[in-house]
Amino acid sequence: MDGALVIYYVLLSLFCPKTFTAFLPSEEGSKCGFSKVHQLLDQSSRIVGGNQSQYGAHPWLVSMKYKGSHFCGATILTDQWLVSAAHCFPTARKDFLKNIRVVAGEHDQTSLDAEEQSLMVKTAVIHEYYKHSNPMSYDIALVEVDGKITFGAHVQPICLPLPSELFTPGTSCLVSGWGRLRERGPLPTVVHEVELDLVEQDKCRFVIRTVRPRQKEFTVICAGPEKGGKDACQGDSGGPLVCPRNNGQWALIGVTSWGRGCGRSWDDNTMKPMTKRGSPGVFTDVVQFLPWLKKQLNERIQPNKKSTTKLCSSTDGILTSVEGQIHNPEKPNRFYENNQLCFWSVQVPAGKYILLEFSKFDVENDTLCSSDQLAVFAGTDKLIGKFCGSELPTPILISSSSATLKFTSDFTGSAAGFSVTYKAIDPDPLLASGCGTVAVLQAEGIVQSLHYPDLYNNNADCHWIIYAPENHVVKLEFQDFEVELSKECVYDSLRVFGDLGGREEIAILCGTTMPPPVLSYENVMVVQFATDDSNSYRGFRATLSFINVKDLHEGSLSESEEKLTEDYEISFPDIPFDACGIPHVPARFLFSRVIGGEEAAPHSWPWQVRLSLLDEHICGGAIIQPDWVLTAAHCVYGIEKKYSHLLVVVAGDHDISTTNPEEQKRPVKRIILHSSYNDSSLDYDVALLQLASSLVYNNYVRPVCLPNKTLEVEPSAFCTVSGWGGKIGGQWNSTLQQLEVPLLDASDCELLYPGRITERMFCAGFPHEEGHDTCLGDSGGPLVCHSEQSLQPSYFIYGITSWAFGCGKLSKPGVYTSVQVLREWILQQLSANMESTVGTETKPKTESSKKNTYLETNTTPEFSGEDVHFSSGCQNIILTESEGEIQSPGYPNNYPNDLSCQWRILVPQNHFVKVEFIEFNLSTDGERCADFITVYDGMNQDKNFEAKFCGGIMPHPVWSSSTALTVHFHTNSIGTASGFKLEYRLYDLSQG
Repeated sequence: MDGALVIYYVLLSLFCPKTFTAFLPSEEGSKCGFSKVHQLLDQSSRIVGGNQSQYGAHPWLVSMKYKGSHFCGATILTDQWLVSAAHCFPTARKDFLKNIRVVAGEHDQTSLDAEEQSLMVKTAVIHEYYKHSNPMSYDIALVEVDGKITFGAHVQPICLPLPSELFTPGTSCLVSGWGRLRERGPLPTVVHEVELDLVEQDKCRFVIRTVRPRQKEFTVICAGPEKGGKDACQGDSGGPLVCPRNNGQWALIGVTSWGRGCGRSWDDNTMKPMTKRGSPGVFTDVVQFLPWLKKQLNERIQPNKKSTTKLCSSTDGILTSVEGQIHNPEKPNRFYENNQLCFWSVQVPAGKYILLEFSKFDVENDTLCSSDQLAVFAGTDKLIGKFCGSELPTPILISSSSATLKFTSDFTGSAAGFSVTYKAIDPDPLLASGCGTVAVLQAEGIVQSLHYPDLYNNNADCHWIIYAPENHVVKLEFQDFEVELSKECVYDSLRVFGDLGGREEIAILCGTTMPPPVLSYENVMVVQFATDDSNSYRGFRATLSFINVKDLHEGSLSESEEKLTEDYEISFPDIPFDACGIPHVPARFLFSRVIGGEEAAPHSWPWQVRLSLLDEHICGGAIIQPDWVLTAAHCVYGIEKKYSHLLVVVAGDHDISTTNPEEQKRPVKRIILHSSYNDSSLDYDVALLQLASSLVYNNYVRPVCLPNKTLEVEPSAFCTVSGWGGKIGGQWNSTLQQLEVPLLDASDCELLYPGRITERMFCAGFPHEEGHDTCLGDSGGPLVCHSEQSLQPSYFIYGITSWAFGCGKLSKPGVYTSVQVLREWILQQLSANMESTVGTETKPKTESSKKNTYLETNTTPEFSGEDVHFSSGCQNIILTESEGEIQSPGYPNNYPNDLSCQWRILVPQNHFVKVEFIEFNLSTDGERCADFITVYDGMNQDKNFEAKFCGGIMPHPVWSSSTALTVHFHTNSIGTASGFKLEYRLYDLSQG
């Protein structure tokens, strides 16, 4: 049966037993916001600079032409109405409009496209506050076409944003149009697109004031990088800025309005003369103008509507009675109208709670309730849930004297609507139990199971949404806990989430051991208590308190932290030091939401080691026996023969910036790479390090378990990665970081990295979110999962951090080497107990494949001698500094064609140089290296070929100990890409 699609999202399981998939329109469909071109963000390039988009990628985009020439863009809302910029219309008079035609389905303006449609303009509605003397304010207009647009595969409407919809700063969005490819440059004939990140509103206002000091009204948002290079430009005006929803839809959040220059940098505007200053792209904020848009459309589409506001067909507004009803539609046996925007503000006497009970509910159903929805808030801004579908929502108890209900509908589809009764009630412990209602709490207090301390009910389903003040987190501290124990808590359980969407599971609890305190990630926590139809226990009782985030960061919670550690230690009995997978101090998670994660509790991952070369951290690893460490092959490939005597494993470490008494350092005796390791594809990316002497197990140094042969870990299970990695191009974290990531299904992994994933690999992470991933320096580190085969909380190593495209990029999760698949190889090497000093099992194989990084050995180098041609701006550079950077010409923008560049790093006697790539993306031609980098040990005629790289995967570090290291960069005349950036550093061998 259809469930009410409730975007509490975690309450989805309460209201919606059915699983929904994203709605994709047929070619004849007209549901908004869907493009036939998938992964638009992966395809996008900048408009300023000029790579074109695919036909149909922006089916809502239209070209407005004045006397046959493109002059502005617009966006399709319905089959008769478009939205554009007011400054595109010097007047709305008929004698001007008769010269304008709007062309939908347009891609190439020099030819007739498959679904191209040309229509006359009937009317233009310019915002009444818009002034040509101040064109950046109220820059929005509606355009009515004479006739109707025919929707199809390449012509579709866009979605308007929902009133409560939030796209946070940093969200990657798209701008499209036929604007100029550079400042004062020509107009292209085909659609171009650019990916721009949203800018914080305060920063947007500040930079606008640096170029328009007298600007007072701000009805805009900004998008674009501070260093410039990506922007909309002249001719893009009136076109869309669209941002992605999680269900694949795109929403219109901006109309291209204004900008200082095209793609200029604006990070240091105040230091520049006014004529040289730049700005991000400036877009009219569509969310601000939602009421205006809906009012204008309603007045024209439904001119006989009786509503005074023209926004809502029902009576909305402020409701101050202690009891009442809300109906939409108000008359029975009718459907609610399209294009509605209704607000009800329920206000009851102070000290009272508000109870909402639904008697009818039928709202157009789709994924994420992104078409029509009823949103309910505590107060005006604390979201409780978004509702659609046909099942009655559970009653909602709001511990506040005010609540807001917002209903919005789009331009298509309708249903029978809803009826809800609101009541002012005295605080009621039974209702506040969260059982039978969803209890919304906004004050510190007590949460407990119904009937506590008596036995809880069977088939209980209880929910609490807890809001702390801004800049605070919620702390849930247990006083008593007794819930039926089962494997994975499948019978009775208490689940705690850090978000309304249910994506951030903080804890799942059952049993009789007192849990440690639980902290939310931000100012909201969702608690669910569910029981089955047999066996009841005493339940739980916990206190709710709110903690200032500043106190967390400034360390003023040291007493609480000590208590937290004490609670963990109490729940863990003494265990043998050599028992695998059981830390002395269990892990805790507070804010696991950034690249590399949050700081781990010291020594909570005692098997974690770091690999150090001349005191520089290079990779991570995991202890599996006292004298054996498991890591990634790419971490030690290239140093296993020349520099293995300089490699040191450090165990028991937490802060790499200081020396800790718990540290144990061991030189490496032997390095074993898998015989099938491929440095191009990173297949079989596993290595074993035998230590010169065994580690001493204690509370700080312990082994992790290897997985059982028959072990099964379900996709979506949460596991933990750890390491000292940081952002690309950034510094290592000084303290050990941790991050919880879900395992992804093999088919999803293959879709995200087509043709790249082998049986020895798997993906883990958040493909639909940015900022959650392992990064450089995490390589070789462990991904561990919790073992459910015993009541003791033990861990086994399920993966080795291997590779990814960038760090925390959208749709590019981390890829890990599967330890379970390679378990037999690991055990064989351990049992063989090889005695050689240093060596590899066999020489790694090499191969080339599409879009890979290629390593070629025993081949004739492309360059020999010094007869090298250097193109303009790309010189033969000699580098003598002890450390520095090399980057491709034009970086981070695309490099030019037909380059042949050379850099030579001079190495003093008794030194060697290490080269490490930070960014890498070169153009390929099928399986051939179209553009490539070759690295040589030495210079002039005596240099020896080391490696050749191309494609898109980060190359391994390169080491050289001769008189120099030479780097060549060659590009052909066809493709281009963003290029590379590398760092080099000299090391003194005498320090080893």
